Amino acid sequence: MRTDWLNDQQIRCKEYPVWSQCRHAFARGKRRQIVDRHKEIIRLHGVPESPLLLDVDRKERRVYLGDGHHRAIALMELGVARFPFRWRYIDDVGLFGLGRPKPSADPFPYHLLGS
Repeated sequence: MRTDWLNDQQIRCKEYPVWSQCRHAFARGKRRQIVDRHKEIIRLHGVPESPLLLDVDRKERRVYLGDGHHRAIALMELGVARFPFRWRYIDDVGLFGLGRPKPSADPFPYHLLGS
């Protein structure tokens, strides 16, 4: 997946309304230390195999970063072009609405990114 798609139009930040707020929140303290640790690992070993988790909202027709915000900020700051990912429909919550959505085996719905 292209890292430049981590933006306010294509793959939105789930924890914050816009990516600039996420970057600001991760600019200092413990969160900054976590981002810096990920950056060092990427510099030494390349992009980790641990994929970012994308959440697809079929109702709103939007894609969000569901897990991996620290790694995403590290990838963006380093200018890494691509990242590994898994994805899931966030409305697939299992039988009777219990449990967490499982990653999808379906082809990713790239049409939702508009590119």
